[in-house]
Amino acid sequence: MRPQRARISPVRQATTFLWWLLQASQRTHPRLDVLYRLDGGTGTRERELELEGYGGARPVRIGNGAASQLQLGIYGELLEAALLHVSADGRLDRDSGRRIAEIATLVCSLWRQPDLGIWEVRSDPRHFTHSKMLCWVALDRALRLAQNAIPGTRAPLWRHTADQIRDFVEHRCWSEEKRSYVRAQGSNEVDASLLLSGVVGFTDPGGRRALGTIAAIRRELAHGPLLHRYRGDDGLPGDEGAFLACSFWLVDALVMTGRHDEGQRLFDRLLKLRNDVGLLSEEYDVDARRLVGNFPQAFSHVALLGTAYNLARAAKPAEQRSGQAVPAGTAAEKSSTGNTGNTGVGKQTRPRD
Repeated sequence: MRPQRARISPVRQATTFLWWLLQASQRTHPRLDVLYRLDGGTGTRERELELEGYGGARPVRIGNGAASQLQLGIYGELLEAALLHVSADGRLDRDSGRRIAEIATLVCSLWRQPDLGIWEVRSDPRHFTHSKMLCWVALDRALRLAQNAIPGTRAPLWRHTADQIRDFVEHRCWSEEKRSYVRAQGSNEVDASLLLSGVVGFTDPGGRRALGTIAAIRRELAHGPLLHRYRGDDGLPGDEGAFLACSFWLVDALVMTGRHDEGQRLFDRLLKLRNDVGLLSEEYDVDARRLVGNFPQAFSHVALLGTAYNLARAAKPAEQRSGQAVPAGTAAEKSSTGNTGNTGVGKQTRPRD
């Protein structure tokens, strides 16, 4: 469950999606499941079929064995989608506002648990850094919604817990040796999802820690112009290609640090990987020079769209997400002239490093 968090789709469609998601998740409230069927159900048993994919690729599966996993990042995704909805002059009814506040409160008790992370690993749960950052995002967005969109009676708890999460990440998920955030607590590996630390506003995109993380990821995960997700064990057999969404995230990170021309050159190279009808797969085999993995892959195309807007538009989605900029003419912009502290729906404050 990963809503598109940048305002790059028609507001009506984005609003409809948010209301569907709130309705579907009502069945599991306040807990969120990783995956919901179109009818709102959660039964998605994974099965392997006696078939081969392109080039003899196996196994071919239907369903999703990760559907029952704990993935803490989804809470940040939902709360950010709600904030963007309100910032685009959307409204939350009283019941929806109450439910979103209850979800934020649940994060205060869940965040200390290890999970299986954004990449749905099949190995043991770990304290993944990206997951902790997205728990912080959930509470940061709840605090900003609490001004006028959701009940704010638990705001002191949200603020206290957000500070605890930040302290955990900065002290237990940072490597001074690498000068980078690492994949998980106690790990010495990097992870491409950490490129989002500045994009989601956890850290200053141009600060020392964000810049060091970008450099470490390029140093350790690059394969030509592309990036792998990670290098460590994930409990799954076989190798994988470079992960295309991560390469678009790298462009976003470069743009947010002021390296627009470098980001544009990388983006142009990524566009050349599309097939004859403009579609992308999940991964790319740099050595064989071909698209591999799930095809077509929505994750790759969503990343492409967001990056294209980041390069082309003044009100960049990544900056809207991080709090660097506020969409012109929105409720967020209006509130930014008044109270813009952590409890508003305006620009967030973020420590500089």
